Amino acid sequence: MKVVSNTPQLITERLRESLELKTALLHDEELLEVLDSVAQVCVSALNSGRKLIFCGNGGSAADAQHLTAELVGRYLRERTALAAIALTTTAYASPLSVMITPMRKSFPDK
Repeated sequence: MKVVSNTPQLITERLRESLELKTALLHDEELLEVLDSVAQVCVSALNSGRKLIFCGNGGSAADAQHLTAELVGRYLRERTALAAIALTTTAYASPLSVMITPMRKSFPDK
């Protein structure tokens, strides 16, 4: 692995980009209204005895599992578990696996 000499600069740039994105999101009234609506639907479903289902494939599968764990486990405070399920798969189980798997065999990591 090559060591990058400008690592502090890259870290600063990534943090600045993250901050700029979050600042823009905070000022996006339409997005905030949509997020509020989604949150209300989720709370209503949980209060009605329903469960939340998160789905994902690949990296999104990890996100789905993380969100589920935060609800089933305890997130900021001690509380009872909330009903949630993660439905996940991997890239190898997707329709692209027909192409990806042989490609990975043809071009192994060095």
